Amino acid sequence: MPSLGGSELCIRVGAGFSCAGNCARHMEKCDYAEFDYLIGMDRANIRNMTRIAGGDPDRKIYKMMEFSESGWKQTAAGIRNPEQARDVADPWYTGNFDETWNDVVEGCAGFLEFLKARGEV
Repeated sequence: MPSLGGSELCIRVGAGFSCAGNCARHMEKCDYAEFDYLIGMDRANIRNMTRIAGGDPDRKIYKMMEFSESGWKQTAAGIRNPEQARDVADPWYTGNFDETWNDVVEGCAGFLEFLKARGEV
C-alpha cells in the first residue's frame, strides 16, 4: 500500500494517476532475466538488488539518479558512474515527500530521454 504522504502528494500535485491498487513487491532472482532495466533508489537498494540477482553481468541494475539532469547522456553513451549518482531522498528519514517526488520525477524524465536516445521509445 502506498504511504499516506506519497498518496497525498500525488493528489496535491495533480500527477494524473491514482495510486489506488498499486503496491510494491520484493525483487526476485527471476526478475533479472525478465526485465531489461532494474532501477533502485539508493546504494542499499542497488546492493540488495545485485545480491538477489546473483550479480549484474548484463549491467541491467541502475540507480535512479544516474538518469538525472544530463547523467542520462553519459549513461546512454555507456559511461556509468552509479557511485557518483546521489541517492533519491528517502522520506522515511527526511519526512520530505516533496524532495523525494522531485528526485523521482527528475530521474524518470532522464530515463525517458535515455530510452529515446537508445531508440527504445
